Parts: sequence; structure tokens; C-alpha cells
Amino acid sequence: MSEVHRSMWIRLGIVGLGAVVLIGVLVANIWSRSLQDYFVESKTVCAGRYDLDIPATFDIRINSARLNGFAVEPLGRMDREAFEATVDARRRALQNGITDLAGETIRLRWWRDSADVRILAVDVDFDVPGMTLGGYDVEAYRLINGQLFKISGVVLDARESRDLTNLMDVAAGLRVGDGPGFCFDGGRYPDVLPTQGVSAFIHDPALTGYGLRLSIYEGTSAPSDIADPAGTRSLRAKRRQIAGHRGYEVQIVTRGETGYDNREVLKFLAFAGKAGRRGEPFVKISATLFKNAASADAPPYDVEMSRALWDLVLTSLRTRQ
Repeated sequence: MSEVHRSMWIRLGIVGLGAVVLIGVLVANIWSRSLQDYFVESKTVCAGRYDLDIPATFDIRINSARLNGFAVEPLGRMDREAFEATVDARRRALQNGITDLAGETIRLRWWRDSADVRILAVDVDFDVPGMTLGGYDVEAYRLINGQLFKISGVVLDARESRDLTNLMDVAAGLRVGDGPGFCFDGGRYPDVLPTQGVSAFIHDPALTGYGLRLSIYEGTSAPSDIADPAGTRSLRAKRRQIAGHRGYEVQIVTRGETGYDNREVLKFLAFAGKAGRRGEPFVKISATLFKNAASADAPPYDVEMSRALWDLVLTSLRTRQ
């Protein structure tokens, strides 16, 4: 190798080493910032009856909403003609019979038009050990200012009249756009119902494999999956204000859990209010943060950063005005 070539390679090596050092310094500076500094730029989004703040670069997607026991799902925008064609096609398919994932054939039980709501009732078998339940699934469709909504749930024979009334009340109360009330993708519900719930996904669009699944449940009684709503038997529970209510918070880090495709899982739970006392609201907020287990405690979102994201959401949670 000539002296000229040797000198050139030495210079390139020095430049390359300098670039590596510079990149290392930049990365170190980025991740040595405080968590509060990283999330200093935030934006307000809505989920259910609450507003909350998330990092400005993050997005929120509402996966589902439940109002008085009925699931509400926005199906996108369409005109009146497309709406009628969509519902008619679904009705004809059910009349002919549809085979579900379990191999069972489901058929249309009855259908009716009520004002601007289209209702389809579907025969199903309820297999509950030790119990004999009669009833059927129900689907209702409503078009509001070009936005189609689907309301679905179960109607039991023993309380058919009440269940159908609740279904129509939910359908009649749906609104589109922003404003006070229960917020979900494409719509809102202006009234406070005995039970309301919303499930959302908060994530950084630039990073796959990391996100926060957020569920907010609110009702006049505690969910059955909380065995100790007062937090008295959990050593991890600590007192905290939750959306203006006195409550508790629990944080659990499960390392190497395989239940989410071998992703690291951080579980958070917060709850407030009086469980099971009529007229006293009970609020439950639960979240699961997950990422690939191989990099679960590494930048850009390590355990402490994930805790900071949860803290931002919980601290900012407030009732929509």
C-alpha cells in the first residue's frame, strides 16, 4: 500500500471514529434528558368522558366503546344510498344463513326499521354451564350526517323489552363531531349512562411494537375482575387522585412474559370512587404497555420512559367540559 493510500485510510478512520463518538454523544444527550423534558410537548385527546394528554408525536386510536352494555363502532362515512345497500346486504346474508368461526350457522330472527335505525336480530345459542338462557344477538345501524354507526349486543328473553329500549336509547343519543359527552372515533354520546367504557391504543407511529392499550371503565358498580377495589390487599397500591376522585394506583412489571408474542409487558391499574354503591361513580383505568422482550429495557422506551408515559396520561386525565 502506498504512503498516499495509507494516509488516506488513516484519515478516513479518524473521521469515522469521530462520527461514531459524535453519534454516541448525541444519543447519550437525548436519553440523558429528564422524562419530563421528553414529554414536555403534548397534545390533548379525548377518550370516553375524559380528556387526556399524550406526547405530541403520538396518536390515539379508539378500538371500541360500550354504552349501557352495547358496543358502539363507527364504520366510516357513506351516503344514504350506500347505507341502505349495506344494511340490506347484511340482512339478506343472514336470511340465507352465515357460518361463523365455530362452524355454526347463524340466521336472521327478525328485522325492523325504527325511525332512522335499522335493527337485525340474530339467533344464537347461549352455552353457560348450569344456566339456561334464552336470547339473541342484535345489530343496529344508524347513519348520522354521513357517519355510519353499528350498535351491537345481546338481548335476553327475560328482559327483552328493557334491553331493546336501552338499545334504542343508545342509538338515538349518538352524535357526530366534537363537544361535551362520551367521545370515541367519529362520534360522541352527550349523556351520562349507568355504565360506560372505552378501549384505546396510544402509540408512536414512528415505532412499531410499542404502545399503550388503555381501557377506561366507569359505572355505578365495580367491575367483577377487581377483587380488591380498595387496594387494601395489594402491597403495590398507592393512593392517588384519579380524574378528580380519591383512588389508588398499581404498577406491575412482568419481565419475559410470553402472553404477548414474547413481548415485555408492563401493567398499570388505577381506580377511584366507591365500588358497588349506587349513585357513587366507580372509575377504573387500566393499561398495558408492551414492546419486544429483547429490547424491553432499552431506548427509546425503557421501563422508566414507559412509567413516564403512564404518569402523563394519568396525571392529565380529567372529565370533559
